[in-house]
Amino acid sequence: MRVLILCDVQRKGGAGIAAHRLASALTLYGHEVHWATPYPTSSCDITTHNCREYSTGARVIHKALNMLQPARRQTFESHAIVRRLKQIVSDIKPDVVNVHNLHGASLPATLPAELSQIVPVVWTLHDMWAFTGTCAYSMGCRKFESYCDSHCPMADEYPSSPASQVGYLYEQRKKALAEAGRLAFATPSQWLADEAVKGMLNGFDVRAIPNCIELDQFVPVDKDAARQGLNLPLGRPVLVTTATPGDPRKGASVLYEAMKLLGRPNTIMLQLGGDYKNGVEHWDHRVLEGVDDPRLMRIVYSAADAHILPTLADNLPNTLLEAAACGVPSIASDVGGVGEAIINSETGWLVPPSDADALAQKIGVAIDLNVKHNQAIRTRCRAFAEAQFAPAIQAKRYTELFEQTINQDLAQNDILTQISSMSGEAA
Repeated sequence: MRVLILCDVQRKGGAGIAAHRLASALTLYGHEVHWATPYPTSSCDITTHNCREYSTGARVIHKALNMLQPARRQTFESHAIVRRLKQIVSDIKPDVVNVHNLHGASLPATLPAELSQIVPVVWTLHDMWAFTGTCAYSMGCRKFESYCDSHCPMADEYPSSPASQVGYLYEQRKKALAEAGRLAFATPSQWLADEAVKGMLNGFDVRAIPNCIELDQFVPVDKDAARQGLNLPLGRPVLVTTATPGDPRKGASVLYEAMKLLGRPNTIMLQLGGDYKNGVEHWDHRVLEGVDDPRLMRIVYSAADAHILPTLADNLPNTLLEAAACGVPSIASDVGGVGEAIINSETGWLVPPSDADALAQKIGVAIDLNVKHNQAIRTRCRAFAEAQFAPAIQAKRYTELFEQTINQDLAQNDILTQISSMSGEAA
């Protein structure tokens, strides 16, 4: 079938990377895949349609608004992207549109439901934004189960909205969903699927389909060889993390406190992503900027004794899948869907969120295990990734959901025909 993937970015951020991996898996599964985005990148190998290719008149208006009324530019740009997207749908005539993140391009949450009136849509949720008033993660707030209002505790967090607008945005989403056509949802974790149906997505088809990982690219590398390749000493503990001060939700402050408590000053911490250093002097902290090539990432993971993710809220982080595929155990907070990517005490360890003491203790366990050259846990990590996160598994399950969404009207028509036939026989 012909699939159009819509995402705010390509091959960037958790959602963009996960969407690209799905697109590649669907292509290998035999589908014709197109990508629509307002921010295309030259590194994407999927046929791409730029949603920001405006007409000459639209470009003039956009430039004028940017100069004279920048506050209105974003609204105009959003409307222009939506118009362009509808034209793309009309031109390529996809069998189904697979929507991913939208808020990175300030696109409306009502867009998938609107599109579903003209083409079947499966919306892959990477956070809670689709069914709240504004937040990506509610951080314990349960207002979304009934009604989000101006007393929103998360209004100032990304993707932020004026608190006075939260109730209106919530109602907009509900109204759009009530008028939706063929619309279904996928979530990478069962946790997010369960949260979705507690709110306004109750009654919709919401499937938990885990993300996939390129098992032919993220592969284990001999630890000593990996360390030599990165010019790291062979005899010292090495950890890898993606937690940075630039994203407080990832729990960098908890990690820094845990490292103080751990008391192992010879530990090397490799930080993937960002350009931030914490300034603490009790361990060797090395920032690796711009590392996004799987060939280098697998060396970084393989060099480590453990991957650390003290996140405060998350869905199914790609880094947990990447580490497991490289045979590296993870130590992560037991929040959201994180526990679905780790078998506790077998492929890693789960700790309570914000618990620096527990995190430090498990980091010590992981270091001691690897000092003893424990290969068993690395073997289990790789086997777990192969069994749960293979591209073929994800492509098959998405294909089934696409087909069922496409045939949704036909199934309803069959039921109506049967009811009508039964009524006629009764008469």
